[in-house]
Amino acid sequence: MTDEYDNDEIELEDDEIDLDDDEDIAHEVGENEGLDEDVEDDQQQDEVSDEEEHQKAYAEIMGDMAYAVASSIPPLSLAVAVSEVAKAAWDLLNAKSRAESSQAKFQLLMGIICVIPGIGGGFRLAFKSLIRKPQFYGPVMFDVVVAILEEANRCFKMDLPLNPEKYLAQMIDVPVLQAYLDDVRVKSVSELSEYTAARWLGLPEKLDEFLLDVSGQLTTIIEDILAPAVRIAIERCIMRRKNSATTSNVTSKNTNSGSTKNNKGSTPTVTKSRGNLTARIKSQFNNINMNFVIGGVGEHIADYYCLEELG
Repeated sequence: MTDEYDNDEIELEDDEIDLDDDEDIAHEVGENEGLDEDVEDDQQQDEVSDEEEHQKAYAEIMGDMAYAVASSIPPLSLAVAVSEVAKAAWDLLNAKSRAESSQAKFQLLMGIICVIPGIGGGFRLAFKSLIRKPQFYGPVMFDVVVAILEEANRCFKMDLPLNPEKYLAQMIDVPVLQAYLDDVRVKSVSELSEYTAARWLGLPEKLDEFLLDVSGQLTTIIEDILAPAVRIAIERCIMRRKNSATTSNVTSKNTNSGSTKNNKGSTPTVTKSRGNLTARIKSQFNNINMNFVIGGVGEHIADYYCLEELG
């Protein structure tokens, strides 16, 4: 009888030890969950702060956008382009420092871009902000470009596809800008030739020769002045979209965590997952052509799908 009693006591003590261990484990798990929640809260606060900065940058660029797009209708756009290119060419010829040369080259590029029908004025306005602070204005350039395209479609009855990455890349495409520069060169030389004094001094020929030389250097000018900022903008915009989709996915999972625990046996089908993903992308980018979203950021779709399927 004594042995049986002693054994019962040992077994009871063992049970108590196990219970204490369970409480310690539960306590540690609770602390870890609380830490994870704090980290997620901090991340969400940072993302809200970033989004506020993006909205501020967007509003600053869009202030005079309607007027800028309206100025992009020929022949007004060509007249503005001729004036800017001629002045930039003169400043570049007389530049005495690297800073003056860079400024003249940027104005030259803006004059060329200004001649693009429908959208040149809008891009000219946007790039003046982007070149100053590419890290600040870069993440909103897709939104800005879509606004430019939509305004051009509305004002000029155009049918431009809402593909911001395509048009940003076009603005640093050397053959495209060379063709527009050639139009400006012919027009500016023709206008200068109307002045007798200019003809006596041979200014039309000198301008023509100089702009032909600039056209040959356009690749270097674009790579030095505009291309770095445009590439930063494209990268930042794609990163912003990916982060927005990731945040949306995490928030959705946190909101539905209770229902997930109660339905452990249920697994979302591929069709349902794809539908949820498409709906979220549309809600985030409702002003963007969906064909472009899938094509322009196609390299990230695998990441989105893994977030949906694997968590």
